[in-house]
Amino acid sequence: MSVTNSAKPVGIEVSLAIAEAVKLAEAEVVAAYPITPQTHIVEHLSDLVANGELNA
Repeated sequence: MSVTNSAKPVGIEVSLAIAEAVKLAEAEVVAAYPITPQTHIVEHLSDLVANGELNA
């Protein structure tokens, strides 16, 4: 039996992918300081918390 996946690959910026991985891991605490080059990660994590998508 052959299974085909018609899902189209989606690209995502690495820093956003890291923040999404933290969300999927259901982290309860995020100890971070916004400093380049990781500022985008902290900003996205902040957005996830503000939107209720991450309870950290």
